[in-house]
Amino acid sequence: PNISDITIIAKACEDSGADAIAATNSIQALVGIDVETGRPLLPAFGGYSGPCVHPIMLRIVAQIAQAVKIPISGIGGVSNWKQAIEMMMVGASTVQIGTGIMWRGYKLIGDIISGMESFMVRKDYKSSKELVGISLKHITTTEEMAELPPVVAILDEDLCIGCGNCAKVCGYNAIEMKENDIAKINIDNCDGCGLCVQVCPNSALSLVDKTELIKKRNNFAK
Repeated sequence: PNISDITIIAKACEDSGADAIAATNSIQALVGIDVETGRPLLPAFGGYSGPCVHPIMLRIVAQIAQAVKIPISGIGGVSNWKQAIEMMMVGASTVQIGTGIMWRGYKLIGDIISGMESFMVRKDYKSSKELVGISLKHITTTEEMAELPPVVAILDEDLCIGCGNCAKVCGYNAIEMKENDIAKINIDNCDGCGLCVQVCPNSALSLVDKTELIKKRNNFAK
C-alpha cells in the first residue's frame, strides 16, 4: 500500500489478466526509538499491521473496488466480525486475517463467522454477496462533504453514563457536565466535528442536521 495512488496498481493488475486482487500488505513504518540509547528498536523500516491500520485498509479496498471489476480479498486490521463486514461493504468479496489470529488464536475465526451470521440474520441478509460494495455509493470527496448540511451533536440522556469524556475533548466549549452527571450540549457552539461521538463509551451521542434541529427548537419555543 506504500504508493500514492493504489488504483494505478490495481488497474495494471486487471489489465494484465489478474483473476483477483489481495489488498493489502502492511504499511511501512519505524516501530520506535530506544530513547536511552538513541537507537531504533528495529534498525529498518518494516511492516506495520493490526487493528490500527484497519481504517487505512478500508480506504484502499474501497478505492480499488471503485476502479476495477475483478474480485478483491480485503486484508488489514480485521480482528472482529464487524470489521470483516466493513471490509465486504467497501468491496471485498473475501476477507483475510493475520495479526488478529496471532494475538487471539484460530478461535477468532469461529467468533467472526458466528458474529457475521448473527448480524446477517438480524439484518435479513440472505447471502454474504449482498454485503459486497453496498457502502461505495455513499463515499464522497472531502470537497463535496464541505457542501453537506451542517451537523451538531445531540445526547440521549438515557444512555449517558456521566463519564465526562465528551466535555473533556470538546474544543468548542459546547459541552458541560450538569450536576446530575449528564452532559449538556450547547448547539450554538457545536461545530459538528464528531469527536465527542467517537469518545463516548456508551453511544449516547450522535450527529444530526443542525438546521432541522434549530427549526424544531424554534417551533417548540413558540
